[in-house]
Amino acid sequence: MAIKIDFTGVKDNAFEPWPVGEEINFNIVEITEKTSKKGDPMIEFKLKQVGGNRFAWRNFVMTAAALWALKKFLVDLGMPKEGLEGKFSLDPKKLLGTEIVATFGPEEEYNGRMSQNIETVRLASTAALPW
Repeated sequence: MAIKIDFTGVKDNAFEPWPVGEEINFNIVEITEKTSKKGDPMIEFKLKQVGGNRFAWRNFVMTAAALWALKKFLVDLGMPKEGLEGKFSLDPKKLLGTEIVATFGPEEEYNGRMSQNIETVRLASTAALPW
């Protein structure tokens, strides 16, 4: 038997893209170790918009060829480059709750769907250095 559904008046709930180049404040709310679709280890940073109800994510694949992006992210958040040489232990607890400012690039198609990358990050002026 068919299931009857009435979509009358239902609006598309898709979020608008983030404004390109505009600084938006976020708190780091979750840092999780995951596995990429290719099977590589990765770290996912979940960010919650300050004063809003939206989230953004920044993922870092943990391969030798891709670790430069995580290193740049941490340096942009105020970690001294000297502390990111050789083996390193990232303590997510030190970063959780940290307020950062991010800017986004334009939407682009990636794997058949539209995606928008975070282009820059920095600590918010009110944020204490977590290092």
